[in-house]
Formats: sequence, structure tokens, C-alpha cells
Amino acid sequence: MDYLWIILFLYLAGKLGQLYHYRNIRKIDKTELLQRMKDKRTIILDVRTNEEYTKKKIPHSILMPIQRLRKDIAKKIPDKTMDIVVYCHSGSRSKRAARILYDMGYRNIKNFGKLEKW
Repeated sequence: MDYLWIILFLYLAGKLGQLYHYRNIRKIDKTELLQRMKDKRTIILDVRTNEEYTKKKIPHSILMPIQRLRKDIAKKIPDKTMDIVVYCHSGSRSKRAARILYDMGYRNIKNFGKLEKW
């Protein structure tokens, strides 16, 4: 029975470690996104598929499907100090994309989450 407590402790410690590691990735709302869209240093990154992007998108956003993010992001956004706002359909891919970007050295990342908030 003690081993179950140890496993639970390790699991929770790992989750807390993740939260601490990604603490600088903040969620933003539509008001803040609209404000950031006025700034030339802000890039809005859509991490959905091409099919989803053609149906509906946030104006001036750049499509970068999450499957290609690690491989192609440095070509599209070589400056790791740029402000990047990520979004997707439901919010799960944007959260994952924000973490991938953070792990790759990008530090000014905001997560708008799901497109329906637009």
C-alpha cells in the first residue's frame, strides 16, 4: 500500500514541476488579443489543420499545424523574442503548442486557446 502513496506523490510532484516550468505561458482573452494585434511584434499562430484554417481563422494569423511546429517554426519565426499568441479549435493543441515553443526557447508566448472565443 505504501508504494501507491509513493506513486501518487511522484505523479503529483511531476505535475507541479510542469506547472512551474511553464508558468510564464499565460492565457489571454479576446480583449487582450485585440490589443496585441495592434503591435507589429505580435504573431498570431494557428496550430490547427489546413482544412480547419480555410473554414475560419483569426485575421492576420499564420497557419502552422502542430504536427509541423517543431520542424518549421524556426523558418517562420526565427526571432525567439517575438510575442506569439497561439490558438486552435478547442484549446488543447494551443496549450501543447505553447509548451513546445517554450521548450524550443521562445519565451513571449500567450495562449488564446479556442477559436470559438473569437
